[in-house]
Amino acid sequence: MPVWGVLVGDEFWFGTGGQKVRNLRHQPYAIVHHESAEDVAIIEGLVERHLFEDAPDAVVAAFAQKYVNPETGEPFDLLEGEGSEDEELWLYSLRVRVGHAWLEGAFLETQTRWEAGGND
Repeated sequence: MPVWGVLVGDEFWFGTGGQKVRNLRHQPYAIVHHESAEDVAIIEGLVERHLFEDAPDAVVAAFAQKYVNPETGEPFDLLEGEGSEDEELWLYSLRVRVGHAWLEGAFLETQTRWEAGGND
């Protein structure tokens, strides 16, 4: 399912709610890819749940730089989100364990698979 997210260092940070929160509570592992089916980048790893107010400054800044609040047109303020067990709205970080990438039209020449701690 689509989510807003940013890659900061070796972690992908994203916010989500509803059924995805329940799924991640049961199985704290995710596979993420960007919207392009032509130039592919896929990452996977364990996720950790955070309160929005605990987001590192670099993560808050990355969301503000990448996204615009659709209601105001202002840079997106990640800290306006609130997480709690009752609201089912949380911030997650995915520490990249495995990555895959390739370019459409040059799959054989560009395909790569990466694992934390080494390369394939």
